[in-house]
Formats: sequence, C-alpha cells, structure tokens
Amino acid sequence: VFSGQFLSDKKIGTYVEVDMYGLPTDTIRKEFRTRMVMNNGLNPAYNEEPFVFRKVILPDLAVLRIAVYDDNNKLIGQRILPLDGLQAGYRHISLRNEGNKPLSLPTIFCQIILKTYVPDGFGDLYKMKKYPSLLLQTYLKLLKKQQKELGALKKKQSKDQNTMQKAHCTQVDKMVSQHDKEKMVLEKLLEKSIKKRGENNCQELKKETEDKIQTLVTDHKTKVKDITAQHTKEWSELISSHSNEEQEIKDSHVTQQCEHLKKLLATVQEQQTMQLKLIQERQSKEMRANQAKMSMENSKAISQDKSIKNKAERERRVRELNSTNTKKFLDERKRLAMKHQKEMEQLEKNQREQLEKLEKFNEQAKDMQQMVKLEEEMDRRPATVV
Repeated sequence: VFSGQFLSDKKIGTYVEVDMYGLPTDTIRKEFRTRMVMNNGLNPAYNEEPFVFRKVILPDLAVLRIAVYDDNNKLIGQRILPLDGLQAGYRHISLRNEGNKPLSLPTIFCQIILKTYVPDGFGDLYKMKKYPSLLLQTYLKLLKKQQKELGALKKKQSKDQNTMQKAHCTQVDKMVSQHDKEKMVLEKLLEKSIKKRGENNCQELKKETEDKIQTLVTDHKTKVKDITAQHTKEWSELISSHSNEEQEIKDSHVTQQCEHLKKLLATVQEQQTMQLKLIQERQSKEMRANQAKMSMENSKAISQDKSIKNKAERERRVRELNSTNTKKFLDERKRLAMKHQKEMEQLEKNQREQLEKLEKFNEQAKDMQQMVKLEEEMDRRPATVV
C-alpha cells in the first residue's frame, strides 16, 4: 500500500488495514495494517513493506478486504475484492462505504503481486519444471568460464613468449653488432697503415690483421653457437612449462565437467523421484477419497432401503457392508502399493543405468585427455625462435 487520495477533506490521521476472508485457514484479520499518517486526509503516503499472504488454500472462495480508518478507528471506506479476480500490477482502488455503495473520490494506490505457491523444499523442483533449460544453461556457463580461463592463460603465455623472443633477439643483435664493430676497427687500422706506408711495406701487418679477423670470426661463431644452445634450452623449457600449465588446466576442466554432469544428473534424478512420489501420493489420496465416498454412498443406500423393516437387520447389513468394503479397500490399497513399489524400483533401476553410462562417458573423456597429454609430451623437441 503506497498512498491514499481524497480520503477526507479534514486534517485527520488515517491508516489502511488489509484482511483476507475465506476458509478458516485462509482467514487473516487484524494482522496487516499501515502506520498512522497524521493530519493528512487528502493524500497520505504510507509506503509500507508488502503485506504477504503466503498461502491460500481455496482462492476461489477467498476475498481481500482493504479498509481505511481514521485516528478514531472509524471506517472511512473499504473495498472487498474476490481473490481470483485480482490483476497484478499498480492499481488505484476506489473505495465504498459500509453499505458497499461507491464513494466518489476516495481511492487507495497499491501494487498487487500474484505468485504461485511452492511448498518448502520444492523450490528447485518448481524451477526445473518451469525452466528446464536451466540445467543446460549451468553446464554451458561452466564451459564458457573454462574457455575464458584457457584464453587468459594462452594470452599470458603468448606475452611471456614474446618477452623472451625480444630478449633473445636483442642479445643476438648486440653480439652481432659488437662483432661487426671489432672487425671494422681492425680493417680500418689496416687500411690507414696501407695508405700511410704503402701496400708493399704492410704485408706483415696485413697478415697479422687477417689472423686477428679470423680469430675474431672463429670466436664469434663459438659465441653464436653457445648463445643459440642457451636460447634453445630456455625457449624449450618455456614451451614445456606452458604446455604443462595448459594440460593441467585442461585436466582440471575435464574433472570439473565430469563433476558438474554428475550433479546435473543427480538433480534430474531427484526431480524424477519427487515427481513420481507426488503422483503416487495423489493417486493414494484419490483412492482413499473414492473409497470413503463409496462407503458413505453404500451406507446411505442401506439406510434409505425401505425393504429393510427393522433396525437390527439394517445394522447387520451395515456391518456386512463395512466388512466387505474393508477387505476390498485393503486389497485395492495393497495392489496400489505394489504398483507404486514396482514403479519406484523401475525408476531406481533406470537411474542406476543412467549413472553407469555417465561414469563410463566421464572415464572416456578423462582417458582422451590423458592421451592428448601423452601425445603432447612425446611430440616435444628442442626448439628456438629465429
């Protein structure tokens, strides 16, 4: 209940009371009322928390009464609404007097929320019946999360590889640059000496410089070989580490998928069991109701049978009927109980078979992942980036 409009032209206090009338279990009176809003009969604002009628046994018979009282507990106006005719949403409800005659201006502004009653413990079952795709959605959500984790790992690994590749290239470029610089210095010294002293006078220097250059080239090749071996080792170790990380997270993902599928199957099987129990309980109740009805009708027929003249004969016939009905009803209940037991046993058998198939599927998925992991390990070989 949000507010009232034109309740009174006087500065009086008002409050709203909401009651329900119906079966004794549905009748709720003097329990839900708003706070008193003083000195405002024109447009009082109540802004109350929702009044919740949690369960209505017989909605067709129930009615909702919205009544407005002043600060002297005198009725200003009321409205009685059949529950099965209520429409959900925001509503301006016009009020009436004690004789159910419409009042011209007074109204109550409120929001009506209608929901299906779900007993405690049956919430998950109701959701699964109403939204069967929720089961699939939870599994797809898990797959999406795993893909995101794997993508983040690959992105990080790619970044690490690029960092190492740049470091290796920088190291090699620096070595090549140093080698070229030293070689160029020796060649320039030889060139200056030849210009200054003449080529014929620099044969020994030329031979010495060539020997130094040859030694420099040989040392450079050795360094390049060593650095290449070091880079190959570092790169191979990095790739191996990344591959192990990827395989570990894939193993974890397969395990998570298997566990999630087992939970989903357990949820579905629990739902199947609960549905079967509800159906069987309804069948048992219907049988008992039919048996009680038949017993009453038979007893009534005997009591109204005009061919039976005395009370003793009538009582004897009733006793015989009760004895016959008792045996018949017990046999019917035993047959129904046996039928229910067979249905439950068949369901449990089917559920065991489903669980065995799922476990077999999960084992195959794990074996496949292990095979991929083994092939990945066997395929590894030393590598580097040029």
